[in-house]
Amino acid sequence: MNDTQDGSQPVGAAHYRAYLLRIWNGSQAGWHASLQDAKTGLRLGFSSLEELFAYLMDETERPDREQKDGVDHPVPPSS
Repeated sequence: MNDTQDGSQPVGAAHYRAYLLRIWNGSQAGWHASLQDAKTGLRLGFSSLEELFAYLMDETERPDREQKDGVDHPVPPSS
């Protein structure tokens, strides 16, 4: 059985990311965040919510990335 988002297309590694999100208020320093990849355990830290959002936008808007063994790899251009 294939996992699907809306019942029509299978969800592949290139179309799916799972993270554990932690956010906390650093008082005067403002909000901070970390994302931990659910598959690899890799944790990324962000000193602001804006940095977090920029990272997520980049990850979801880049068609030139492919995930293999839980690691992102650039997809070579087709000739």
